[in-house]
Amino acid sequence: DGDYFRPAMIGHAYIWGPLFLLWGAALTVGLVASRGRGLIRPEGDTQRSPRV
Repeated sequence: DGDYFRPAMIGHAYIWGPLFLLWGAALTVGLVASRGRGLIRPEGDTQRSPRV
């Protein structure tokens, strides 16, 4: 009942759906890769760094 061109909406979904999936996967991979391994402290240093 909507005022839209159905073939155009299907084409839009076929194009943008996979693009958003690729974008989300790239974002996830980038975030995981940039996490780092944590803060390395000298042996015996038990002080925690202050939260900012």
